[in-house]
Amino acid sequence: MNVINSTRKGQFGINVVSLISCDKKLSAFGKHMMGRIQKLTIATNVRLVSYVGKVEGKMDGGSYSVSAPKGFVWVEYPYIKQAIKSGIQYLTINYRECDKTKFESMYFLDGKVVDKSSVECYFKNSGNNYSSKQAAAGITDEREQTKVIQYELQGVKYIGTNKADAEEIYNTLQK
Repeated sequence: MNVINSTRKGQFGINVVSLISCDKKLSAFGKHMMGRIQKLTIATNVRLVSYVGKVEGKMDGGSYSVSAPKGFVWVEYPYIKQAIKSGIQYLTINYRECDKTKFESMYFLDGKVVDKSSVECYFKNSGNNYSSKQAAAGITDEREQTKVIQYELQGVKYIGTNKADAEEIYNTLQK
């Protein structure tokens, strides 16, 4: 939280390393994999900005409105939100594929690195409704549409501006 509080809204060049459980992604078919699959991700050149700010940045004038996330309250808008029922806090990252933000991920099954294809069959189909709403606002190129990723705050192993530190932690967690 200290790092997040010390960043400027809209600051570019933030790096994030997370190691999270994939339990919430499991389909009914994959429930027997509970506690066994983890995802390690490094995100570089992240820009901490609100979803609305990202969308409006690609619009030709006008404003874009979005309702507050259901079941959540903002702890530190637009970075940290908290689930009302569970109390779990999440780091929220809004990005566009056309940005210079890069994501690199790997999956672990029972602590061993595995190919994504060997675990994704246990996951729910994921979809979003960002595309249709943003297309209606005039952003038709999917690479310019804003997407949202959230990581449980307890799974964030590094957040800061030092890319070398982030890469070192990411590489250490691979072992």
